[in-house]
Amino acid sequence: MSVKGFTTPNIAEAETNRAFAATTSDVVVLADHSKWNLNGLCTIMPLSDAAMVITDSSLRHDARSVLKRECRNLQIVDAQINSTDLDAEPHSPNSSQR
Repeated sequence: MSVKGFTTPNIAEAETNRAFAATTSDVVVLADHSKWNLNGLCTIMPLSDAAMVITDSSLRHDARSVLKRECRNLQIVDAQINSTDLDAEPHSPNSSQR
């Protein structure tokens, strides 16, 4: 996602996402701050086509300004990491329970 719009490096993913977006007038995009200024090979849609973008509070202020101007609704949420989440072992569906 950048001033160029929502993009992906995957052509098939872009086609699929464009088809999904064409079925509604209310596309909601959930993307953390690390996705800003990543320009993929294929454009999915312009920023202005998103009804809402939800991102985290680490998004730079210049990026926020662009999204506020281009998108219909920008929601910034505080991204909080629980220290117990960091200590937990990843769960694998194939792992045995103890």
